[in-house]
Order: sequence, then C-alpha cells, then structure tokens
Amino acid sequence: MSTCSPEDDALWGAIPEDRRVEWCRAWVDFIPAWLGTIPMMMVYRAVQRGSYTTYQSWVPVAHAFEAAGFTPEAYYLLRLTLRARHATAGASPKVVTYGGETHPKITTLQASDWVLWPELAKTMTPIRATELILADGKQQFPQGALINRSGEILLSTDD
Repeated sequence: MSTCSPEDDALWGAIPEDRRVEWCRAWVDFIPAWLGTIPMMMVYRAVQRGSYTTYQSWVPVAHAFEAAGFTPEAYYLLRLTLRARHATAGASPKVVTYGGETHPKITTLQASDWVLWPELAKTMTPIRATELILADGKQQFPQGALINRSGEILLSTDD
C-alpha cells in the first residue's frame, strides 16, 4: 500500500504495486539521487511496512530500467556486481559517482547503457555480464556468443 497521494501515485504508471515496493527496496541500498535524510528515512520505513514511496526524481529510474528489460531484482544484482567490481577496476563512463562531502556518494546509471545486461546475465555470471558491458566492445564474448539487434544472445556451436 502506498503512502502517496493519487497524483504522486500516478507517476508509477503501469508498474504494479508489488514491483514499486521492490524498486524502493533496491533504492534503500542504491540511492538514485540524494533527497536528504528525512526522505531516506521515509523510504526505509515504507519498505519495512511493505509499502513504497514516490519521489519524482526516483520513479523515472524505475521506468527507464523496466523499459530496458530490468526487474527490481535484476537492477539490484547489477548494482551489487558494480560494487564488487569497483574494488578491482577503475572508473567507467557508464558509472557516474557524485557527492560525498555533505551526503553519501551516489552512483548513477543510464538504463540505455545496460540494456543488454539482463539477457547477458541469463547466460553467464552477472559479474561477467557487467564486465562485458563495461568493456564496451573491447572484450570478447565467451564461447563464440553473438548478440542480435534485439539484444537476444545467440550462441554458436562452441557451446
């Protein structure tokens, strides 16, 4: 159940209520944009109650990643792989971090940079899928894998 007004609730559009809760749960750990301490506490409390909140700067993130083929769970997994990779790799233009002086560091992603990730993560480890996207075509796909224009992975006879 939402704690939002009908106008705010309409921002979610066709995203079902259960996925709204899951998006908010993902954002507890991976904040799309800093809103302040009080709004962050409201998100956390809503998630604890099995509810969700609506922030105008956050909901478009859900829409963009859903349009790119992500579920909230896949988004969370992607963010975990980026956190794990950060310990061993340098910066990437696909991963932008800001803040840190007056609020926590925030890492932002553009859904369009990650559109192949959900399909890749189905056929290889999520960390490997992340590394391939971040390599930006400079790393070979394993086992002769090919990707068609629809983003589907076509595997060669090397499987």
